[in-house]
Amino acid sequence: MLATLHRGDAADSEPDAGGADLCHGWVEQPAARDQRRDELAVSGWKRCDLIIREEQWPDVAQECEALGRLHHPEATAGREGRFGLRHDMMMAMHNAGMLRPVLARIDGLLVGYCIWHTDVSVEVSEANGMAMGPFFVHPEFPGFGAGQKMLAFSVQLFRDEGFDRLRLHHTVHGRGARAGALYLRLGAKEYQREYLLALRG
Repeated sequence: MLATLHRGDAADSEPDAGGADLCHGWVEQPAARDQRRDELAVSGWKRCDLIIREEQWPDVAQECEALGRLHHPEATAGREGRFGLRHDMMMAMHNAGMLRPVLARIDGLLVGYCIWHTDVSVEVSEANGMAMGPFFVHPEFPGFGAGQKMLAFSVQLFRDEGFDRLRLHHTVHGRGARAGALYLRLGAKEYQREYLLALRG
């Protein structure tokens, strides 16, 4: 399913931070991270700072690929073949200025990504939006609101840059099926539906 969020629509789940600081990374407040300190300590974590920020694709490609191997089977339910990241295409998009990865890290470890690309339309000469690509949070790191915060960060980032809309999507199975409710809370409206027609098998 696809939804769009237009400039000026509500985004009441944005973190409490100023625009300039937010666009350089947002850090979870101590009271919130203390809630999870004991749980993460079991796995050897001593601190748990959640940081949301945009990073450059060449710097994070390998980390995103590793997380993508976990994401792909959950998102596709086996309907879109084996995972194999197209590094050539991703680099071409990066070099063209079209690729914008927003990442979530806990103590430096990549635990989620929301990777955006320029929303291109052959029918509109002045398209001014960003489209959501892969959107995923590692299932072993619940309770931080990383997905919601990556979206809130993205809303503010692209709004401040003058974009008019975000094109959002989600699956209809697994955890992704719940994302529509999050988009609606941000102020998005359901806009289009997508269907997959298998030609073999």
